[in-house]
Amino acid sequence: MIKEKSGKVIFFMIFMFTIVVSVLLADVQSKKKIGILKKILVANSLKIRNNDLIIVSNYKVYHYELNGENIRFVKSFGKKGEGPGEFKTIPEIILNSKNIITYTPYKIIFFDFNGKLKKEIRMKNNGIYLLSNSIIVESLDMIKKGFDVKCFDLSGKYKSYISFIRTPVSIIDSGQEHVFDLLCGESLLDVSKDNIFIIKDSRNFVISVYNSKGKKLYDISKGYKKIKVSDKIKKIYIKRFKKEKKQMLNIMRKINIKVKFAFPEYFPAISYFFVRGNDLIVKTYEKKGDKYKWLILDKKGKSKNALYLSDKIKDTLIDYDNHRFYYLLFNEDSDYYELYTEKNSGN
Repeated sequence: MIKEKSGKVIFFMIFMFTIVVSVLLADVQSKKKIGILKKILVANSLKIRNNDLIIVSNYKVYHYELNGENIRFVKSFGKKGEGPGEFKTIPEIILNSKNIITYTPYKIIFFDFNGKLKKEIRMKNNGIYLLSNSIIVESLDMIKKGFDVKCFDLSGKYKSYISFIRTPVSIIDSGQEHVFDLLCGESLLDVSKDNIFIIKDSRNFVISVYNSKGKKLYDISKGYKKIKVSDKIKKIYIKRFKKEKKQMLNIMRKINIKVKFAFPEYFPAISYFFVRGNDLIVKTYEKKGDKYKWLILDKKGKSKNALYLSDKIKDTLIDYDNHRFYYLLFNEDSDYYELYTEKNSGN
């Protein structure tokens, strides 16, 4: 009888050990390091399309080519300046099927994938720009309650206008006092083909979809797990904000503007989102250990899969292509950036 019980215990322990090992191996196998990027000293943003990996590092654009799990440096281009093909500030970057597109204040530049300058478009406003293969979308006045979204064709010709009210707002300005909502969310919109995806209300899971003529097509609305904002979390966010916005806060202090911070009772539903191909990629505030939950949805909001990815990944240093996430992590021991990939096994 004792031997029989002992045998069952041993069998159960082996069974549980096998499950634990399988889970650990699955996690290791899904996350793969592709390579070390020794040329990148500071990574500002990352984009990938098919086999082309594009990274902005200060005023330079670096082009790498991916071949399976191997990476090859192709070339770098760009420099600081105000001449043709030059950047007045560190550029933001967008890829479409034919172009590497950069934008800085008042200027959008089109390069081919060899880094050759194709054309420049001068814009009237210092906005945030997003592009597809057929439209330019300009977003303005995002610190106010309302902001404008304007659509242009790829020559810069005006097409349509959307006036949009977003809640909550990131800054509440009352003269000599500024209240910063530190959990308002930064990612406001993205573009896919001729459609514009806009976060309507980050406190709830609502993304509104418009066409380039300014007509609202539909809302994507989903339930989500509500996570309470603790005092510990508030201190972390305030400390991070003061560090990142030190210069701005010093200026405000000199002109006697009081600064306060506001937090909702619960985390917003959406931390960050972008659209790639037929997929809507959403980062949530839900965590499992040291990983955030990312959702893969279709463009109507239907769930396709969910993955948990490291909380060390910066929003500007991750992209999604061909059912895979690609992201950079900085290795503090080697002082180099490392490129990783994780497969969306739901596809």
